[in-house]
Amino acid sequence: MIHRPRAAATLLAALLLAGAAPVAAVHAADGTASDTSALTPMGTNLLHNAGFESVRSDGSLKGWTVEGDVHAETFGTRPWPYPAYSTKYHGGKRYLACGKDSGSVSQSVPFNGERVRHEFHFRARLQVNFGGVIGHRIRVTLKATGSGPDGYGEKLRVMEITNSYKEAFTAITLPEGTNRLQITVELIRKKGAAVCHMVADSVRLDVIKF
Repeated sequence: MIHRPRAAATLLAALLLAGAAPVAAVHAADGTASDTSALTPMGTNLLHNAGFESVRSDGSLKGWTVEGDVHAETFGTRPWPYPAYSTKYHGGKRYLACGKDSGSVSQSVPFNGERVRHEFHFRARLQVNFGGVIGHRIRVTLKATGSGPDGYGEKLRVMEITNSYKEAFTAITLPEGTNRLQITVELIRKKGAAVCHMVADSVRLDVIKF
């Protein structure tokens, strides 16, 4: 038997270097890089400026794409919603309100699940506290996109009691390959009403593994 100490040492060094490689350099079975250091945290609100607290100098909302007639207002600037609602429903100083017409806000966040093992499933849940005048509506939607089929969930709620807070939520099981979640909160004026009377606060999007 011929011994090659130099070759063995080279092989051993290569194996040691491979074992010390950062997680981001490890590839999954499908050939994609798996950076487990950047996995999406579970059970954590993934939305930026979820309570509509951060407003730019021009009045626009940070972190949100706005369409239609919606804007941030401060508790206490009008008779309702009551400032006490902020504390009770884990809000802050501000909330989202519609103006004369309907409008919506949307936000898109990246999702990085575990790609090496496929025995886990992920479920995303969107929750919004809202209130307003009877007959006005709110629609919340949750969409998952990626390399596989899209996932979609939607919930439409109609105000049944004026000046009360309710909860609207929708949830979906994420299809394999999901890498982005998009949520939309739409405040909808009652048909025939002159002004839209709806507010939303404390938006939450989180993912659990099961």
